[in-house]
Amino acid sequence: MPPRPLALAILVFWLAMSGAFVVRELLPRLRPEEPTLFAVELIDEAGRERADVGWTVSRNGVEAYKAGTDWQYLPEADAFKATCKLDQSGKQPDPGHGAGRAWPPDFRNLQTENVYRIGRGEQPEDVKTTTTLDLFAPGEARPRRRVEVILTGSPANGRLAPRAAFTLLPLDGGRPERPHREVDGDAVALSPQGTFLNPLHPPRRLREVREGQEWRVPVLDPLAAAALPDVLDEGWAAPAGGRAFAHVLTARVLPGTRTLKWWEEREAVCRVIACRGDGDVIPALTLWVGESDGLVYRHEATLWGDEWVFARRLIPVLAGPRPSPPTRPDGPRLQFPRPKTERVP
Repeated sequence: MPPRPLALAILVFWLAMSGAFVVRELLPRLRPEEPTLFAVELIDEAGRERADVGWTVSRNGVEAYKAGTDWQYLPEADAFKATCKLDQSGKQPDPGHGAGRAWPPDFRNLQTENVYRIGRGEQPEDVKTTTTLDLFAPGEARPRRRVEVILTGSPANGRLAPRAAFTLLPLDGGRPERPHREVDGDAVALSPQGTFLNPLHPPRRLREVREGQEWRVPVLDPLAAAALPDVLDEGWAAPAGGRAFAHVLTARVLPGTRTLKWWEEREAVCRVIACRGDGDVIPALTLWVGESDGLVYRHEATLWGDEWVFARRLIPVLAGPRPSPPTRPDGPRLQFPRPKTERVP
């Protein structure tokens, strides 16, 4: 047995290390300063299911778009892929950017796909956003420019430095072989959880949301490279911002709960997360999160002066691989008779 002073030193060292572990690892998980924005559920851990959600999307009060989000397991990388595809719904025409907005050129016919890759630690490992839009001059019915913007980024050392590539597409179809230009954006600091958001991609579910939480969250600008001077036509003034492809907002869980009517007059009691910033590009983003289930029922974002609202259309549909009935090599599907049932007197 070691001498008493040495035994006491070992005990003090062990207690100090245990305390440090509790403070650094356990307490943040038990009472985190910010919610988990990319929560991995038990069914996701099985790696065999896929959750799809539909959204109706309005731009400046007009329901002209629709979106679909899905969450998929990637067995080869032991990671998860969260995807959002946004395009026009065909119900109503795109209302356009409108006069008096933050960005002078009008843009319409927006199509965008955002893909996060989420690791087992519930943090995004990388992101890729592909956006196509038409730029219009005031009063003109035909677009002057069609632009494709690809925004990518991978967190490193607690920071995110997005990179943008833009391509000017021919209005009559086709595409060039390579992007016209690639630009490195300014880096922004990440929160301790290392998460960031896209204003045109609603999260599917948030965990550990509680009143009074406050944190800083970077928000990507999927249209940033389309506002570079290289893209704009003569007479279009480039907005301020330079290479700011991500903007940091302050997020706060508002006091109390609010009742939200969503799909087919259903009601959900929600916590509201309000994200606010000082700039004109992305000054606001609001999430309506179900108090009991953590689902995001409504996602509101202001982007370049436009008001985008994503309204959940239905609950997630689990669409895992399902076995199909066997078929003959050159014939129709085999039909199996239903088993007969007997009545018990």
